[in-house]
Amino acid sequence: MRWAALLAAAGAACTNPPPIPGDQIIGSFAFETRLLPTPDGGCPLGGMEEVGDGGLGPSNFTATISVRSSDQMAFLTVDGYDHRGTLVGDQLEVSARALAKLKGACAGDYYLEETIRARLVREDLAQAAGSCEGLDGAVAPASDGGSPDAAQLVMLVCGTLTDSFSTSDGLDGGCSCTLDYAVSGTRQ
Repeated sequence: MRWAALLAAAGAACTNPPPIPGDQIIGSFAFETRLLPTPDGGCPLGGMEEVGDGGLGPSNFTATISVRSSDQMAFLTVDGYDHRGTLVGDQLEVSARALAKLKGACAGDYYLEETIRARLVREDLAQAAGSCEGLDGAVAPASDGGSPDAAQLVMLVCGTLTDSFSTSDGLDGGCSCTLDYAVSGTRQ
């Protein structure tokens, strides 16, 4: 989603992206996001327009998922920049944090923390389900609890992406809230 925007400023001077980290590449995936309804009637930032790093609203991105097998450190690499997280069984969790400058009713500077929590869906289950929407409990652990490996091709990544906006540390933004998105990734 905004993974590329979160790191674009930090890596703008680099011309060659670093190699994919880890010792096992799970695969490259095209991700789509869809804003989920909020139980309290909405986040005041949901209709805002972004300025600079950050971003609001659904968008698509492509990323490579890899893992360092010695400690199950997971990496989500977008445009050559990796975001660290964990892979436990088939459950991926990766977060990134950056500054976002918004305009409109909640104009100001914010911290934007994005977290993806998703299930890596192996080929056999993906074929049976057809899509993330066809899975029951998309982020529930697999019955065998095993991590995907090279012999078990991951075809889908299904779960949620959470954007949390906060104004801590003296930033001048006036609204704080969380937006949740359904996220689905399809193997490229």
